[in-house]
Amino acid sequence: MVSVILTGVLLYWIAAGVIERNAFKQSQDMTNKSAQVLDEKLQHTVVAGLSILFSDTYDAMMKDVSLGIADRYYTHLTSLQNVFSQVKLIEPLIDTIMISTPIGDFYPTTYYRRSENTIINSPWLSEVLSDNKVWTARHQDELFDNSSEVVSYMVESSSQYPAKDTYMIINLPIRALSELLSSKLEQKSDMLLLTKEGQIILELNKYNRVTIPKAKLLERVGNGKKGYFDYQNAGEHYLVNYSFVLDGKWVLFNIQSRAVLLEQMNNFKWLAAAMILGCLLAALLVSNVLTTFLLKPLAKLQALMTKVELNDLTVRYESSYHDEITQVGYKFNSMLQQINTLIEEVTDAEQKKRIAEIQLLQSQINPHFLYNTLNSILWKCEMNETDDACEMIVSLSQMLQLGLNRGIDVTTLEMEMKHVRQYLSLLKKCYQGLFEFSIQVEDDSLLKLPILKLVLQPLVENSILHGFKNMNRGGVIRIAVRKENNILHIRAEDNGQGLDAAALMRNITAEDSSAKGYALRNVLHRLRLYYGEKSAIDITSTPHSQTAVVLLIPIEGGGTT
Repeated sequence: MVSVILTGVLLYWIAAGVIERNAFKQSQDMTNKSAQVLDEKLQHTVVAGLSILFSDTYDAMMKDVSLGIADRYYTHLTSLQNVFSQVKLIEPLIDTIMISTPIGDFYPTTYYRRSENTIINSPWLSEVLSDNKVWTARHQDELFDNSSEVVSYMVESSSQYPAKDTYMIINLPIRALSELLSSKLEQKSDMLLLTKEGQIILELNKYNRVTIPKAKLLERVGNGKKGYFDYQNAGEHYLVNYSFVLDGKWVLFNIQSRAVLLEQMNNFKWLAAAMILGCLLAALLVSNVLTTFLLKPLAKLQALMTKVELNDLTVRYESSYHDEITQVGYKFNSMLQQINTLIEEVTDAEQKKRIAEIQLLQSQINPHFLYNTLNSILWKCEMNETDDACEMIVSLSQMLQLGLNRGIDVTTLEMEMKHVRQYLSLLKKCYQGLFEFSIQVEDDSLLKLPILKLVLQPLVENSILHGFKNMNRGGVIRIAVRKENNILHIRAEDNGQGLDAAALMRNITAEDSSAKGYALRNVLHRLRLYYGEKSAIDITSTPHSQTAVVLLIPIEGGGTT
């Protein structure tokens, strides 16, 4: 009994210290993580702004601004809409954007601009520029009619065409920042974001605490990027964690009551006391007869566990009693059943992962030919070549239909040949006179064989984009299919400028995804995922004479869709 009491007290003392340290560390980690997330969002906003300043569309606008040409204002306003849309994709937290210039303001036309207010006459422009800042304090958005509170990223516009009184502003809504930090905030905790001058950026209250003066908080902030301190107010003790944002320009505070933070330790104290009392009562009730009675089912359970150690998961505990050992035995049975279920789930998950990787690799096929095709159709429509345009639209529709294949990863060789034929026909229209092509299949019975879809398109695309890169005409692409020893040989050959076959083979088999040969590496990876190591790619090349890529695909075996 004395041993149980001493052990319980010692365990409580150790566990209480661990709980207290973990609670404080968790609070600190939450503050640091919230500050990191906020800092990343602000940095993304800066990157988004730089992407505008470095865009060609912006340079074209600034050229007219520097020359004082206002005639093309609406042309530049329309061109910049796409840039603004891309910026909001970079950072969805961005609300409104505006570029102020002497020839007019440029902003997303989906917002209603309050023309009576400008950046030039704003009360915080001089403060931002004089203190070499780029972020404003919390204020009402006066440039757009959305009546929301924002913080603004504001810089003087820069370009190779310098112009005076040209500024860019990007607004982040306080509401969105609050939602971002609120998702990281634990219950019974407060969060406060201040500028180093003491201005409130935002405040989140999840615990009914006594308000702590902002000046008191800023006085306790140290020189490090993060830290914590204790604060006593109205008889209650608080743990205040802080972390710098924007290189110390803002400070994020997380305020928690120590009593609430250590509530779990108090619960553990009573739990430990109850466990000690239970152990004492059990010690008084134990007898030699009961011990002997308990050892028999324990030995039986131990024997079953020994079999489990030998990887026999079919054993089960059985007993006609309903005592505690029997309940443990039933839990043991349940654990074994769960292990068997988990093994089956892992096997199924690996299969699904394999299929998902195939689908992901198929979605990574470079789509730039689609843009070129649509541009060619538009050009032919403008040149009144409607017959060619209609023919290209029909070919594109059929090609996409064959490529989608109703969402099924596996198609037939016949459908794959139809797909690549439509693809080459489209490219002949886009690159008129550049090349001719032919497709030959050794035996028509091969056309019914199942094959992964979209394995030929990257091969012929490489021939056109790289093999015929420096050619104006005279290109030839030959596709030949034959069978040898239950291996399907699909050969794509061109007479382009050629390449270093050995170097390309090293690139497509390399682990480094940045190496050249992305399209062929994509095809090889898909074939290996589906058909295993029996599939391969063989590349040969003679400069300015012949380059051939051969896919080797086993006819029997392979994965399931």
